[in-house]
Amino acid sequence: GIRDLKDLAEPGVRVMLPLRASPPGSGPVKGILKNSGLTEPVMKNMVANGACVITMMCDLVDGKGDASIIEKRLTTHDRFKDKIEYMPIDEKLIPPGPLTFTLNIMKYVKDEKLADDFADFVCSVEGQEIFERHGFTSIHSARGLELIERFGVKDV
Repeated sequence: GIRDLKDLAEPGVRVMLPLRASPPGSGPVKGILKNSGLTEPVMKNMVANGACVITMMCDLVDGKGDASIIEKRLTTHDRFKDKIEYMPIDEKLIPPGPLTFTLNIMKYVKDEKLADDFADFVCSVEGQEIFERHGFTSIHSARGLELIERFGVKDV
């Protein structure tokens, strides 16, 4: 019976949130709650405060909760695809970015060539198409190029 964000504040709804996860798992969720004015009533219904969005989603699929606020990309994950229902949240409630991910190669990586090859693949058209299929914005798309320009993403 969840129809919109306000329903998460209804008595008896078991809400699971990833508020202990690192951004972008927790940041947008906190912002959405704040912007909606629903932080306090939703927090009263929280049955789990997760540090890992994947673990939390597994628990949600297993019926340990009724609803959550999640990133759209999680709906395409093989473990959860076709096992959850989702609805969009009004864009006016979503905090502004950047909600970006970075790709880094550690200084002391054991196989630098393999790490470089992996980074090249992730940034390639083929790699970015995989990301797009899972709800991310490709760095090669018009939106991706706009975000790169707006947030000043630079290669090091």
